[in-house]
Amino acid sequence: MERVNERNNQPHLFASDEETVDLLPAFGSSKVRKLTTMEVQAYFNSLSPCLSPKSIKLIRGSLRAALNQGKAWGMLDRNPAVGVKLPRKRTV
Repeated sequence: MERVNERNNQPHLFASDEETVDLLPAFGSSKVRKLTTMEVQAYFNSLSPCLSPKSIKLIRGSLRAALNQGKAWGMLDRNPAVGVKLPRKRTV
């Protein structure tokens, strides 16, 4: 679910009511068209220490849906989130 942060009007992706995950800074100033599967994989790997596998799966679903829409609109040739393997367990 996407909501707008009232402090700076930036969109945030909410994994749950208690967790906020901001996808935009994770990918820096990369153009969506140039985003690679390896960059998306590294992003999900970085979430493993701090989020549960269920939260990571929800985030992946939202990201994949957004990138699929970009593909449907002709903005992307492929979805870089396809083929990403999610971390199995949270590392302590």
